[in-house]
Amino acid sequence: MRTQKIHAFILKKTPYKESDFILQLFTLEKGLLSCLVKGVRKNNKWKSDFELFTLIEAEYIIPKDKNSLRKIISIEGSSPIEKDFGYNELLSISVISEICLKNCPEHHPIERIFNLLYYTRLSLNADNKRFLIIFLVKFFSIIGLFPEFKHCGVCNQQISSNVLWNKQIICSKCNNVQEENLDFTEVKVLYFFQMNDFQNCLKVKMDQELKNKLFNKVCKEFLHHTEKSIKTLDLHNDDFM
Repeated sequence: MRTQKIHAFILKKTPYKESDFILQLFTLEKGLLSCLVKGVRKNNKWKSDFELFTLIEAEYIIPKDKNSLRKIISIEGSSPIEKDFGYNELLSISVISEICLKNCPEHHPIERIFNLLYYTRLSLNADNKRFLIIFLVKFFSIIGLFPEFKHCGVCNQQISSNVLWNKQIICSKCNNVQEENLDFTEVKVLYFFQMNDFQNCLKVKMDQELKNKLFNKVCKEFLHHTEKSIKTLDLHNDDFM
């Protein structure tokens, strides 16, 4: 029997049969995986190990068919999120989990995504609109859907004024068709979010108008690229502050 040890974030858990769970995980070693945990719903000692966004160290049996469910045989350690998190933080976690499930490839490890989830988890913040702007910019920059917010995608010159953001960043000299939709201050904020760690990004001063504009623009560009709606965002849009 061949086994594999993993470090993983729990993105979703689904009850299965009488006492089991199917876990959807993002792992350091294998990327997105689905795993079966047997008997956990009867074992109160284990229940807290499988809450959303818990970081676990586990071992599973490697199946002969790579598309089969992996059966977890041991949990060597788990680190649940803080129990005193409020509604805003938990809402952010739900959005982030859904984004990862819909946009990360299966069986394809991306260490930068795993590290982003790790530092995202350490930085969970009640200011969920600002928090999600930062996460979305970082996540979609890593997987290559968002451009670098420093240079024009056409002439490669450094940005120094308002721009058009339509899949790529287009400076005023190269944009002869559409109206600019990001001013220079917003471009600088987005570039700062790309290049700096979560804690420093959370220190950036943003009034409500700037947060609303960047949140709407980032979500619009993400949908424009992926054509995948995020149900958690759609259902709870009014709850983001």
